Amino acid sequence: MAAAPPPPGWAPYPPGMVPMPTQRVRQNLQPLGILWCVFGVYRLFSIIMAGFVLHTLAANGVFEGMPFAVGHAIQAFWPLILIFTTATSAASVFVGYALLTRRPWARVLAIVLGILVLIKIPFGTGLGIYTLWVLAPQASGAEWDAITGVRS
Repeated sequence: MAAAPPPPGWAPYPPGMVPMPTQRVRQNLQPLGILWCVFGVYRLFSIIMAGFVLHTLAANGVFEGMPFAVGHAIQAFWPLILIFTTATSAASVFVGYALLTRRPWARVLAIVLGILVLIKIPFGTGLGIYTLWVLAPQASGAEWDAITGVRS
């Protein structure tokens, strides 16, 4: 006896695998894009605040009372940390915008950034897991191609 066809809206899977809705990307794309934009603005705001605090501490000589290596290391590297974090914040806003405007390359960039932000506990971890849950499965790739009009 032949197996019954899957109900509409569900992707056919080999026996033993649990089917998942084919609308995962479509239903989660807008919230995901907005969350990436919010995360980027949050990170930018937090690094600006940290920059003000570190600049004030350096101006008041707080680092001079520390052991030589620690004080100089903080003074030497905080501008680099500010620049790097500002760039990653801008990349987060950029990927959020790209997801919202459905750019064909946005899925790959979001997956890469989703993996990189997993170490930013707790918000980056949550956003990274959510991003990978929505965009990483193979069925999501096919749905993304259908949404963006890319032919495989």
